[in-house]
Amino acid sequence: MLIAYNVCRRNLPCATWILSCLALLMLARTARADFPDRPAPQTLEGGIQFFDVSVSGDAPGQSMRFWAYLPPGDHPAKSLPCVFVAPAGTPFITGQRLGIDDRPEHLPYVKAGFAVIAYELDGQRTVHTDAALLAAISQFMAVHGGVDNAHTAVDYALVRMPEIDPERLYAAGHSSAANLALDVAAADPRIKACCAYAPCPDLRKRLKPRFVASVSQKLPEFGAFIDSASPSQHIDELKAKPVMLFTAADDKNIPTQSVRDFAADLRQAGAAQVKLVTADSGGHHQSMIDMGIPAGIEFLKELRATPNN
Repeated sequence: MLIAYNVCRRNLPCATWILSCLALLMLARTARADFPDRPAPQTLEGGIQFFDVSVSGDAPGQSMRFWAYLPPGDHPAKSLPCVFVAPAGTPFITGQRLGIDDRPEHLPYVKAGFAVIAYELDGQRTVHTDAALLAAISQFMAVHGGVDNAHTAVDYALVRMPEIDPERLYAAGHSSAANLALDVAAADPRIKACCAYAPCPDLRKRLKPRFVASVSQKLPEFGAFIDSASPSQHIDELKAKPVMLFTAADDKNIPTQSVRDFAADLRQAGAAQVKLVTADSGGHHQSMIDMGIPAGIEFLKELRATPNN
């Protein structure tokens, strides 16, 4: 859907309106109600409820695994905001499975009173060969860079997690998952806000031209895909939603200036609510744990007190 959006935006003067309508129709048509009942919860530290869920379906992005978390205790229907987060640590062009090392990115939200649904991404690279890489890229492209996985996660939450408030669904993520969080917020009208920690706004500036050309020989739509997966291509959609961006001044992986520039581009486009948080130190990962997620939690909690959010 994001690839189609970019093609249409270059060729149709009213593409934004048309694609917004198509997005709503697509979500209405493909939203699933056939999920199995959620499993019995496991209990984690402090009484956190944890659900390990696997679902299957016929289309790309429909057979996948979720980790769902609820805060301790009983919760009335539609009482909990929910954060959707994908695993980080990919090269931005392949998927990833969930691992126990992802949990430090999940639990802070739960401890702050949020439900969390962490979801896997199609296209994990399990063998380090060129053929395996191309296969993983192809699978990742088939789910629009993980956006389809996110759609399935949201569908599941709304069908099998009655505690979750459908008006307070948020996307969050770090690095490659930050890109996906922004892309999901742009593509899915059910997502109300986004927290992106160390995103890479423009993948053309990250991926080497020779690599793009080489992959494009095997996968001709790869160039269009990396454009569609670049948050910088979705400013028009993102400007309508609250967005928090985080960067560390000493991040050696994602240049902090690129995140600053992306925040400026959103503001210049008329974004109503963009918050840029910058850490002085902590590097690419630890700064996100120490400062980024706490700032994101504060940002999302403030939205609840703000009318129309």
